[in-house]
Amino acid sequence: MTELDPRPVRPRSWLEVRRRQLRNVPPPVFRAVFSSLVVAVAGLGAWITYLVVPQPGRPSVRSGWSAALGLFAALPIAHLALVVLFQVGKPLLAR
Repeated sequence: MTELDPRPVRPRSWLEVRRRQLRNVPPPVFRAVFSSLVVAVAGLGAWITYLVVPQPGRPSVRSGWSAALGLFAALPIAHLALVVLFQVGKPLLAR
C-alpha cells in the first residue's frame, strides 16, 4: 500500500523477480557478464583443444601451441554462441 494507491501490492514470485531483473539489466552488469562469458568459452575451447589435438609430427605430445590453436578456434565459436544466445534466447526471455 502507498499513500497514492490504497490497493495492496501483490508479492512477486522468485522466478518473476529474476525474470524482471534479467530483462532490465544495467549496462555495466551486462558488460561484466558478457566479457566473463567470452573469456570462459575461449578458455574452455583452448583447454579442450589442448587435450584433443596432438602436436603435428609427434602424436603423443601436447604443447602450448595446441592451446593457442584452441584459443584461436574458440574465439569465433564463442562469437557464434553469443550471437545465437542473443538472437534466439533474448526474444524467448522477453515474452
